[in-house]
Amino acid sequence: MKYYDAHTHLNTAWLYEHRKDYYQLFLDSWGKTIITVGMNPDANSKAIELAQETQKNRYPIYATVWIHPYEIGHGSIQSYEDIDQQVVALTEQLEQYSDFIVAVGEWWIDAHYPEYEKRQDLQKYAFTKQCDLARHYKLPIVIHSRSNFTDTYAIIKNYADCQIYFHCRWYGPDELTILVNTFPYLRVWFCWNVTYPKAKNLQASLQKARTYQQTQQCKILFETDAPYLAPQQYRWQKNHPAFIIALYDYAVSYLQVDLSDLQDLIEENILWLFRITQR
Repeated sequence: MKYYDAHTHLNTAWLYEHRKDYYQLFLDSWGKTIITVGMNPDANSKAIELAQETQKNRYPIYATVWIHPYEIGHGSIQSYEDIDQQVVALTEQLEQYSDFIVAVGEWWIDAHYPEYEKRQDLQKYAFTKQCDLARHYKLPIVIHSRSNFTDTYAIIKNYADCQIYFHCRWYGPDELTILVNTFPYLRVWFCWNVTYPKAKNLQASLQKARTYQQTQQCKILFETDAPYLAPQQYRWQKNHPAFIIALYDYAVSYLQVDLSDLQDLIEENILWLFRITQR
């Protein structure tokens, strides 16, 4: 048995205080590797700290770094100069902690908030800076794009030479086909919202992704996105990495595939994308 969580947030206030307990629970549940994702300077530092804390373990945690779009206007970023300063800080982290950082992200063009029109130029500038950093350091780009595929795609299509990991997307088979036809190194995510009763578009996308996986046009990854998006059977509860088991079970049932084969597939995909060598 082996389970991997390709995107989680043990560095958030909801999980960080008891991070060692959640990590151990994941390992006790046949979990292997967790990717902990940065969202702001504090979360980036804590993601790296988690990676350092577990570096001697057989199945350590790895980190990603970047600044969440919410930080633009709501947090530490108010101007282009602020973005440039963050890029300098992130570059220093990428140089100093290269053994622990396996991707750049998560980032996207986020039209979810009503003030998007006022801040979209800053978002696009920051997004481009992220992609440039990832390209320079030959790292995957982690994309969270929930409500503006058009603007996200307009930027990311210029980075078809990079490893692209579309995390927590809310799009269906049509958008997936566009991505597959654009990116030769595409990875697509599925987490708990694919199990929600009304998520028919995502479920159809999972089935389509399986077809593309069979022809090596894209590769599937599973994640919890903890503490967000709890499983359907645990809605309104705090999500955590050990819940990843139930997502595998859902995919086995929905796709009618063998669990062992699915575990082997996800393991191969995540180790290859993040260039992880298991000890």
